[in-house]
Amino acid sequence: MLMRAAQDMRALLFVRSTDGRITSANAQSTHFLGRTPAEAIGELWSDYFAVDGAGSRESGHDQDAGHTVLEGDLHTWDGRSLRVELREGPAEFDQNLTLGVVVEITDRREREARLQQSQRMENLGMLAAGIAHDLNNILAPILIAGSMLKPAVQDDKQKRMLDILQSSAERGAQIVRQILGFSQQSSGDLVRMNPRHVARDLILMVEETFPRNITCEDDLARDLHEVLVNPTQIYQVLLNLCINARDAMPKGGLLRVEAAKRELTADRIPVPEYRTQTHWVCYTVTDTGVGIPADKLDSIWTPFYTTKQDSGGTGLGLATARGIIMKHGGFIEVSSRVGRGTSFEVYLPAAPSTDQPKFAPGRADDLPRGAGERILVVDDEAAVREMVRTTLVAAGYRVTVATQGVDALSLYNIWGNELALVITDMHMPGMAGDLFGSVLRRLAPDLPILSISGHPDAIERWKESGTTEPNRFLTKPFGVAELHQTVHEMLEAHKAATHPGLPTH
Repeated sequence: MLMRAAQDMRALLFVRSTDGRITSANAQSTHFLGRTPAEAIGELWSDYFAVDGAGSRESGHDQDAGHTVLEGDLHTWDGRSLRVELREGPAEFDQNLTLGVVVEITDRREREARLQQSQRMENLGMLAAGIAHDLNNILAPILIAGSMLKPAVQDDKQKRMLDILQSSAERGAQIVRQILGFSQQSSGDLVRMNPRHVARDLILMVEETFPRNITCEDDLARDLHEVLVNPTQIYQVLLNLCINARDAMPKGGLLRVEAAKRELTADRIPVPEYRTQTHWVCYTVTDTGVGIPADKLDSIWTPFYTTKQDSGGTGLGLATARGIIMKHGGFIEVSSRVGRGTSFEVYLPAAPSTDQPKFAPGRADDLPRGAGERILVVDDEAAVREMVRTTLVAAGYRVTVATQGVDALSLYNIWGNELALVITDMHMPGMAGDLFGSVLRRLAPDLPILSISGHPDAIERWKESGTTEPNRFLTKPFGVAELHQTVHEMLEAHKAATHPGLPTH
C-alpha cells in the first residue's frame, strides 16, 4: 500500500532498521535529504525528520493496519527545510524493518494558509461592514446637528466646541473607511477623486500608529488634478511606502508625504500609451533612514527580494505597489543615498477634464433652499430620521417621515400626488430600501429616489436586486451642505425633465 501511494508522485522511499538508521533509499533522497542514496545509508532518520506534536496522528484512512501518518519538517543535509508528510509501516519483506514514504506538502500548506487568511479577511470584512453601518448611523446626526447649530451660536467658545464636535465625527467616519479598506477585497472599480483625500487619510493613520520618534510632515497642494483610481489600492501603495520608511528609521527620523501637480514631457513618461498625457499628480514619500545602496536599487522591484530578514519582510510590497500603479497608467521612481534616506515618487495621470460644475459649500445661509416641496424620508434610525427632517424643514421643504418601507408605502397612498422626492435608507427591518424602491418604481416610475446608507455594500445590493437604481446615492455620514445640495440638484433635474418649459432656480 505504501509503495502504491508513492507511485505517480515525487516521493522519497526509504527503509530504516529498528535502531532508526537508514538502510536503503531511492534516488529522491538527493532532493529530500541532500544526500545520494549511498550517502544516506547508515544515517539516523531522526537527524533529518522532526515531527510536530500536533502533526503526529494515526492514519484514519490508510487501509493497512499499523501504518502511521506523520507531519513535520524535514531538514536536509544542505540546510533546506521542507514541510513533509511521512507514511510508514512494517516492510512486507521484513517485519523488523520499517518502510517509509515521504511526500513534500510545503505548497499545499501554503495554499491552505492563504485560503484560511482569505476566509478570515472575508469574515472580518463582513463584521467591519456591519460595524460601519452602525457607526455611520451614529455619526450622521452628529454632523448634521453640528452644521445646523453653528449659525445659531454666537459665543466663540461654543463655536470652537462645535468645530471640535464636527471634526471628531468626521475623523470617526475616516477611521471607519480605513477599517473597511483593510478588511474588504477591492472591487477594482475606478472612481474620479481628489488625490488629496487619500493622502490625508494616510497621514492621519501614520500619525496615530507610527512610533513617536518618527516625525511626520506633509505638503499637500490644494489645486491637484483629479485622478481616476481605485482609492483602496492607492492607499495600499502609499501605506506600503510609509511602512518601508518607518522600518528604515529604527532610531527615528523624519517622514514626509507630499502631493503636487506635475507637467511632464513625453521623454519623462515610461508608459508608451500615456506619453501624450501632460498633466500628472505626484505623491512623494521621503524618509531620513538608512538608505538603499546604489547597486540594490534595481533589485527592490523584484518579487521576493527583501532587505528585511530580521523583520520577516516578504519582498512583495514594492513589487505589488509597482504593479498597481502601472495598472493605473502611472509609474514610480526612487532615489536614495546610504545613510541619508530614500524618496519614492508615485506618478498618476490626471483624469480627463469635465465641464460639470463643482459645489463648494459655504455659509449655511448660502445653501440651496426649497419652495415647499414635499419630501418623504424613510429611515429606521430615529436620530438620523429626525436630523434629516429638521434640516430639510429649516431649508423650506415639507417633510413626511416613515420608519420603514411598509409604512412609507402607506404614506405614499396619502401623499403620492404631492411627493417631489423620496429619501430612503437601504438597510431597514421589514421591507428594506431596495424592495421598497422596487415597489415605488412601479407606482411612480418618475419619482426621484435618493438612497442613503451607512453600509458599504448598499450600492451593490441595490444593483443585485435587479430593480431600477435610485437617482442618487449618499453615503452616511453626510453633512447638511451635501444633503441640501444633493436634494436641490435632484429636484431641479426632475423639474427640467418633467416640465422642460419651466425655469429652474
